[in-house]
Amino acid sequence: MSTPAQSEVSRIFGLIEEKKMKESIDLTGSLLDSKDPNVREAIINNLSKIYDKNPAIIKTLVSKILDHLNEKDDLLRYSIVLAMKPICDADPGIILPFYHDLIKEKDPNKRESIIRLVGFIARDHPDVVKEYIPDLISSLADEKEFVQDQAVETLKILGRRFSREIEPKILAFLAALTDVEIKKKGETVLKSFVQVATLEKEQLVTKEIDAKSKELELKQKELEKKEQELKAKELEEKAKELEKRKQEEERRRIEEEKRKQEEERRRIEEEKRKQEEERRRIEEVKHKQEEEERRRIEEEKRKQEEEQRRQVEKKHRLEEEERRRQEEEKARELQRKLEELRKKEELLKREEIRRKEEELAQWEAELSKKRHDEQITLAGQKEAEAKLMEDLKQRELAIKNLEQELRLEELKRKEEQLKRTQEVERKKAELKLVQHELELKALELAQEEIKNKEEARIKKEMEKMIETEKQETNQEQQKDHPQT
Repeated sequence: MSTPAQSEVSRIFGLIEEKKMKESIDLTGSLLDSKDPNVREAIINNLSKIYDKNPAIIKTLVSKILDHLNEKDDLLRYSIVLAMKPICDADPGIILPFYHDLIKEKDPNKRESIIRLVGFIARDHPDVVKEYIPDLISSLADEKEFVQDQAVETLKILGRRFSREIEPKILAFLAALTDVEIKKKGETVLKSFVQVATLEKEQLVTKEIDAKSKELELKQKELEKKEQELKAKELEEKAKELEKRKQEEERRRIEEEKRKQEEERRRIEEEKRKQEEERRRIEEVKHKQEEEERRRIEEEKRKQEEEQRRQVEKKHRLEEEERRRQEEEKARELQRKLEELRKKEELLKREEIRRKEEELAQWEAELSKKRHDEQITLAGQKEAEAKLMEDLKQRELAIKNLEQELRLEELKRKEEQLKRTQEVERKKAELKLVQHELELKALELAQEEIKNKEEARIKKEMEKMIETEKQETNQEQQKDHPQT
């Protein structure tokens, strides 16, 4: 069964299907400004779906959406950031016109959220946000630590592409600071560049090897061309010599030709045998080299995976410890608030009891007066006494009902507060998981690229080695042929 908030959101999709652009925009904007947090949460969770149906609606309202990054409710604020991620992936420039205004906002939640969105864009479109590197470095000294931490994560992502440009800027920025904690943040960013620099160095070495391979291929082609020219010249000289002696040596040539054919047959068989042996030897060498190379690559990969696993385990352990610490702090805070509520409840009860005692005293005075009147008329006194007792019972029953309603209302409020706290923690965990998965994916892609280039280089070297050995074999055969 759909809620009222979901029904309102469904109306937007209906207007989109009917191609009522203005009405769709107006309704979306009004739901974003709703005072009901459930309505705001429903529309925020459907922003990416609305973008898929009609991007123009989100592009028109992007300023209003970003204004809600100052939501005091952590759940709604993180929901906005998560909803904007697929939109930024599809259209990296959609939020950038508002970057400079948001990064200067007094509200730290807005500053942290825009830095996080820039980090999402930097994963697949680093060139688009390169110009914001100086602002992100300055955010390392933000007055709020959670803004500093988000700037560190975003700079790490940009460092995969622009580590050489970022490193001197961070060093210059840190040199002008004396705050130890901020310097540690900067050092964390610089340490993340080490792995990127290692990958770049390996890629540079691979490029140098490829260049040398191309140079050797050109030299090999030149040698082949010269060899073909020499063969053509040699054949031409032999043809002339044979033509001159053709008539005198016709008979001897026939006999000699038969003998040569027989020898040639034996020689060809011997060459085939040698070539077969050489081929087997080359295959054995190639297999041995490939096996050694494979073991070396597997060993390196195992070491990298082991190191990566240790880093991930360490990070998870630290995150788990931090999460437990935060939960303990929240539990203590919740206990403190419960204690305060209990004290307030006791004060209210004592005040209510005092008020009841005053009312009872007043009722007793009235009762005494009525008892005095009883001497005048017994019937009137009995009726008044019965009415007084009935009022007293009704008041006591009303007081008990009121106390029960107060307790139920307090329990409901505490339960709702606990649910929202748990939902905020879940959203935070989802954000961390998304960041962690993207980092692992980038690392796996870099390792796969290095492995493919290394295998291609080894294959080229083996082909060159086999080709060189074949040429040497052909040259030896050509030297043996004139002697035969």
